[in-house]
Order: sequence, then C-alpha cells, then structure tokens
Amino acid sequence: MKKLKISIFIVIVLIIILIITFILIKNREEDLQYDANSIMEDRESMGIGEFSEEYLQKIDITELMQVNGCVEKFLEAININSSIYYGKDDNDEMVKVVDNSQIYSRAKDFLSEDYIDVNNIDENNITDYIQFVEIEQQYTILDIKKITDINPFQYVTYGIITQNDKFYQYKYFLITIDSANSIFAIEPLESINDISEVKGNQEIEIEKNFNNNIPIISMTAEDVSKYYFDTMKNILLYDKEHAYGYLDEEYANVRFKTADNLQNYISKNSEYIRELNLTQYKIETIDDELRQDRYLLVDQYENIYTIETDTVTDFRMRLDTYTIISDDFKETYDSADEQYKVSMNIDKWVQMLNNRDYTHAYEILDETFRNNNWGSEEAFEQYMRENFALHYDVEYTTYSSENSTYVQQINLTDITGETEGTISLNIIMQLKDNYEFVMSFSVQ
Repeated sequence: MKKLKISIFIVIVLIIILIITFILIKNREEDLQYDANSIMEDRESMGIGEFSEEYLQKIDITELMQVNGCVEKFLEAININSSIYYGKDDNDEMVKVVDNSQIYSRAKDFLSEDYIDVNNIDENNITDYIQFVEIEQQYTILDIKKITDINPFQYVTYGIITQNDKFYQYKYFLITIDSANSIFAIEPLESINDISEVKGNQEIEIEKNFNNNIPIISMTAEDVSKYYFDTMKNILLYDKEHAYGYLDEEYANVRFKTADNLQNYISKNSEYIRELNLTQYKIETIDDELRQDRYLLVDQYENIYTIETDTVTDFRMRLDTYTIISDDFKETYDSADEQYKVSMNIDKWVQMLNNRDYTHAYEILDETFRNNNWGSEEAFEQYMRENFALHYDVEYTTYSSENSTYVQQINLTDITGETEGTISLNIIMQLKDNYEFVMSFSVQ
C-alpha cells in the first residue's frame, strides 16, 4: 500500500513538472513571437522592411566614401605600374618587385567568389575578364544603391573612371562589404544600363585574405565639402553631357538656358575648371531627418558655388551666387544708398569675369557702348580674355554721381597675388528696377 502511494506521488510530481514545462515553453514561444512581431513593427514604422527602398537609399557620406575606397583599392591593384608593386633594390633604386602572376593574384583577391566561380577565373585567364592598365585611375560615384539591408551589405554603383585627369569610361560595380569581418569583395558589371537592374544576394560569403580589408574612412566637415567640390568638378569636366541635369533647374534656365550652352562654357574653360581648389566652405542643414544639406564652397578666386543635397548622390548645383539673387542680397541692397548699390553691382560684374561668365558680363553692358566697341559677345569675350586674363580683387576709389548716372573708379589686382600691378577702370552705371543695372567701363 505504501509503495502504491509513493508511485502515485511520483506520477503526480511528473505530471506537474510536465505541465510547468509546457507552460514555460508556450510562454517562451509567445515571447519570441511577440519579439519577432515587435521587431517587424518597428522596422515597418521606420520604413525599413525586408528590402525597403526608402531604407536602402539612405546612404550617408561615410558609407559612400567607404564603397568608393573599395573600388579604388581594386583599381590600384589592376594598375600594373602602381607604386604598391615597387620597392627599393640594393642601390636604393625603385624597381618592380613582383611579376605579372603576382599582380593577377592580388587583383583576384578582391573579386567575389560568385564572379570567380561563374567565369572560372584564375591567374591564367583573369585578363579575359579584368582590364589591367598601366596608369593610375580614380573613380567618381555618380549613383549608388544599397541592395541588401543586413550584413554582408551590398551596393551597386555607377560612376566615372578617369586617368591622368582625362575621362576613361563609365563603369558599374557590385561591392559586397562584410562589416563584421571588415572585408569586401567586388564585381565589375557588364551589359548594365541602370543600377536598378542589379539584385542583391544575402547568401554571399567572403573569404578573408591579405588584401581585401575594408579601407578605414574618417570624414570631417572639410573632407565632405571637398568631396562635393571635387565631384562637381568631375561632373563638369568628365560628364559634361549630363552636367546640365545636375544644375538647379531655375539656375540652369537663367544662367545657361540650354545644355549646349553649358557644354560650350565647359569646353572653353576646362583648364580653368581643372585648376579650381576648395579654400573655404560652410555647411547648412536643410532637413536633418532627410539628411539634406546645403554646401557653400569657395575656390581660390573667391567664386562661390552652392550644392544642395537630397541624397549623397542626388544634388543640385549652382556655379555662382549672382545669377539668382539671394534674399540676403535683396535685403542689403534695398537698405543701401546709391553708392553702395553701385559697388554691389560692380562686385557682381567682377564675379562674372572671375567665373569666365562673359555672356552675362556682356549682357549687362549698355547696349550702345557694347555695340560701338565689340558688336558681338564673341568679340567681347576675346577682348576680355586678352586684357583681363587674371582673376581679380576690387578696390573702390573715387566716386561721383550726376543725374542718376554714377561713376565709380576701381582698381583690379590679381587675387592670387602671383602678378603685380593694377588695372584702373572707370565704371559708369545706371540703376534700374528689380535689382537690374546697365554699365560701361573705360576701354583700354
């Protein structure tokens, strides 16, 4: 009898344990389900579903530069004359310390396993798929898309490859970045017309080697400003057929009117554009949540450029600050006396000269004056290029006025300080409505 009671007790205890275990498992499943649902709800509330376009397009500048750095590491590897392949011999002379097979092996280290497997690439046939060069190359990303949203992250880029400051080719790349292991792989893309054609692959794995570590990127405000300044230059110099589309629409219609006019301006001034350097910058936030910023960029000739971003590769450019008059300018102008208004207008005209904008510098001249002296914009441009070839700073000297006609003497000096001497001009000006004016100047 006693044994029976013990047996019954044991059975009851086991049943209780089973019930408790079942309850715990059930609660755990519910907790897990809740966590999963909660995560999905959070992702949906942030607009970042499994492959949400809104999320995938939110790429910050550091992310962009890291991707660009990966591409440039690959481009360095396929340059058979790169400095990475040279070292000093016993006579302290620089000599190539690797052979072609080692160069091919290094380049192969950057390629994705998928790309290698699909094409059966090895050191013997890699030149059939990768175009090795003998010159340094740079890559400017014109468009980028993030196509996977969990590690490893994948990006497809479209951009310009340049060699020795000359356009080489447009190129698409697929870049996979394994942030957890700080490594990447790359795949040159062929027969692609748009980055939207490329789909992501979440299953891809990257094997670490001696070369495919992710470049370390640290961006300061100055670095970001310089990136946009250099990108602006590269678009004007190497993508001039599409450059008009990068301009702010209102600005483009007023300054250039047509894409052909912009291309003509670039062709005439390519050497001048190539030499531009960033000297000052200011960053203003338009919308912090949407990562929209305004960059005011100043070159060595004190020309001011404006870039407003929607995304890191979707932005609008203005190549000066005088074509579209700002509210600040209007406010200052409206409260100024006539002498100060004259000086503000002269400053705009000199900016046009410094910017090689002879079209608008010609248009604001008094019609009789310009017709008597040149008769065409082309003749005026030739005269200005011959007689005002430098970039100028303005000094205002004597001033007089009579019957709504204002005479301001100015001295122009080389803004770079590389040449001595001044050019003295008498500017004769009449002020019009709506911030407009006409002028003439003493012809040498």
